[in-house]
Amino acid sequence: MSVPLRIFAVLSLLLAPGHSADAGTPDLTGKWAVDLEASDSLVPILELLGRSWMERKLASHAEVKNIVSQTADLVLIKIRAPFYSETERLALDGEWHEHEQKLTGKYSSRTFWKAGTLITENRLELPDGEPALLTVERSINSLSDRLQQTTYLKTKGQELQARRVWRREAE
Repeated sequence: MSVPLRIFAVLSLLLAPGHSADAGTPDLTGKWAVDLEASDSLVPILELLGRSWMERKLASHAEVKNIVSQTADLVLIKIRAPFYSETERLALDGEWHEHEQKLTGKYSSRTFWKAGTLITENRLELPDGEPALLTVERSINSLSDRLQQTTYLKTKGQELQARRVWRREAE
């Protein structure tokens, strides 16, 4: 089979009814609740980010919920907790965008899909002025009822990691 014919055959399979060119992109849309027992503590990361003892304590025990909506170009995450609420707008163009958030202040981020995992990289400054890279990787299990979120905080002298497990809630 010639190369052009093989390419046509592969594209035909990908674009057949029930498939799309981005069929490997999971749909994260829904309501998610953090499973604190199955999750790692965020305390070391929050400490390095300069969060107060009280904020770290609350984050360790908070019943956090995320409401996610998703299109081909954007993932919108509404974060809700008893002491905190924020909405993240993740443009899926892979380009760097400037933001400002309550927890981190000013930072730049980019978001993209890689092998079925939603990756957000955030460039920010720690309270001592040291630059840091905060990376969040989100992936969903095969049953679409669990979302794993792994957060990495990398500085010149340290690399921390924490895994959070989220359970899908009924609509």
